[in-house]
Amino acid sequence: MKKLIKPISLIAQLAIVAAMTTVVVTSANANQTFTGTEDNVIDITPIKAASILTFSYEGDGVFTASPVDSAGTEGLSYSLEIGSFTGTYFQKTPSKPITALSIKGEGQWSVKISPLKSAPVLGAKMGSGNGTSVISIGKATTASKRITWKHDGEGVFVVTPISAKGVASFPLFLKIGAYNGTVIMKSGVQYFEVKADGNWSYSIK
Repeated sequence: MKKLIKPISLIAQLAIVAAMTTVVVTSANANQTFTGTEDNVIDITPIKAASILTFSYEGDGVFTASPVDSAGTEGLSYSLEIGSFTGTYFQKTPSKPITALSIKGEGQWSVKISPLKSAPVLGAKMGSGNGTSVISIGKATTASKRITWKHDGEGVFVVTPISAKGVASFPLFLKIGAYNGTVIMKSGVQYFEVKADGNWSYSIK
C-alpha cells in the first residue's frame, strides 16, 4: 500500500525559503562616506534621525553641500566655504527623509555621514578644539550651568546646544572674531555644534 504524501503547507514552504535566504540589512545609522571632484548629486542611505556630516574640501573655489529630501526638495546649505577646509555639521531629525546631497565644488571633496551619538566626547567640565565641529560632553546636563567659551578666530563664532535626543536649541551666542564670555546653558544639553574658524575652548561651572 502506497503512502500518500501530503502537500507541504504554505507556512512550511515560507520557512524553507527563509532558511535558504540570507538577508543583508544596511542600517540607516551606519557611517556613509562619499568622495568626488566636481559638482554632483549623490544618493545616500536616507537620513531619518539626528546625524552629523563631516565635509572635507581641497580646492580654491566655493564649496557648498545641501540636503535633498525624499520629495526632491533641496534645503539650505550646511556650509558655504571658499578654499580648502574640513568641518562637521549637525543635521536635525528631518521632517522628510534626506535621500541625497547636492555637492558643488571644483576640487577633491569628501563627505562622511554618521549618527549623532558618534560625535567625539570631550570633557564634562572643559574641552577644546578647532574649527567647525559637533562635540559631546558625555552625558546630558541635569541643571542649568554657567559655561565660558573662548575663541581666537577672525570669523563667525556660533555655539548651538543640542539635547541628548538630538533637538537643537537657539544658539548661545553669535559673535564675530575673538571672544571670551560666559553664558547660561539650560539643562538637558549633551552636544554642541560649534561653528568657528579658529581655536576654541569651554569650561562649565
